[in-house]
Amino acid sequence: MERLQQYRFLAIVCGLAILAGAWEFIKSREHSSTVNPVKTGAPQVPDVPPDRKVFGEVFPQTPNAEFDRGMELYAAKDYPQAMAHFRKALATGVKTHEDLLWYNVLTLLRLKADEAEIDAAVDNWRHNFPHSGKQDPFWFYALSLVTERGDPRDIQAAVSLWRKKSPDSLLPNPLEARR
Repeated sequence: MERLQQYRFLAIVCGLAILAGAWEFIKSREHSSTVNPVKTGAPQVPDVPPDRKVFGEVFPQTPNAEFDRGMELYAAKDYPQAMAHFRKALATGVKTHEDLLWYNVLTLLRLKADEAEIDAAVDNWRHNFPHSGKQDPFWFYALSLVTERGDPRDIQAAVSLWRKKSPDSLLPNPLEARR
């Protein structure tokens, strides 16, 4: 009994912390299920978290701020402007931002850039992230065109490019995503 009294304040604080954690967990699950319903099969562009938006406003010249502005434009399908922000971020010499390097490749593909420029961007991404968990950008580009119901000629060109650049890929054919 004496021991219980000795630690009662600690028990109250721990109990309140558990209740607050449970409350936040329940609220976050309710919020996440209603805000962004997931479209099955469609590649998703992540939203910029609020804390990163504030960081971008406070430090607008950083590579992360440029990347975040580029991602907002990429999500709005303004690929030339997104590419301009990605290039500004890459001009700083950053090599530790995998999403920047990967979305740079996707944007080049969307803009139908020169094949040598695309290959250099892919090599840069693969060199800096050899064990990346991200999908092959050529495959992802083809899949995104299929799920967006893009122009059939563009889809066929993207699938051909994927097969050319990744002949040993074990990923499923993006054209089968239509079914």
